[in-house]
Amino acid sequence: MPTPGSGLVVYFIQKNNSLRCIHLLNMVMFNLNLVILLSLLLVNSVNARNGPAPSPVPSPTPSPSESSQPLDFKYIQLWADADGETHIAQCRMSGFREDAYSSLPQFVRDDFGGNTTKLIFTELSVGLTQPLHSPPAVQFVVTLSGSWYIETTDGGYHAFQAGEVLFQDNTAKSPAAKIPEHYSGTVGDVPCQQMVIQLNRTPNVDSVCPF
Repeated sequence: MPTPGSGLVVYFIQKNNSLRCIHLLNMVMFNLNLVILLSLLLVNSVNARNGPAPSPVPSPTPSPSESSQPLDFKYIQLWADADGETHIAQCRMSGFREDAYSSLPQFVRDDFGGNTTKLIFTELSVGLTQPLHSPPAVQFVVTLSGSWYIETTDGGYHAFQAGEVLFQDNTAKSPAAKIPEHYSGTVGDVPCQQMVIQLNRTPNVDSVCPF
């Protein structure tokens, strides 16, 4: 049976224990904050001795000199053999040099065995189909828009898309046994726009992918 005043004693003990717990918790938090502060001071001291962290170095921009030639500079050739038959070749251009053509170095090739004699812009109409013929001069044909085709006497066929380049030297002045000719025309339901660069280069036979 509780004696008078025993409740007061129990209350005092419980309150005292709570105060001790709060005091211990405060001490733990104080020590933890102290450890964190000391760690930060140590890190700052090490950084001050070692200097600031180096800035990341940007990757260098590859220059043309890192490879001897462009990797994949394609063009199509329409060529003639000695008998005057025409053929199609898929070619990759080489013979470039590194030159500061505009400002920074880039690959440049400007020697194609002859000077430019004429620069022509032309548009082929929809449905155009040309019979066997030879070009008026040795020339490059650059497809600007639309599509067109060539068909050679050996049955070869290629449809050009925008950005593709043709080189042909099957002119009437070819040294072949007969005039080497081909068919050509437009593909699709839109006109084909071209840029033609004619050269005073001598036409050849059996010369595949000359550039």
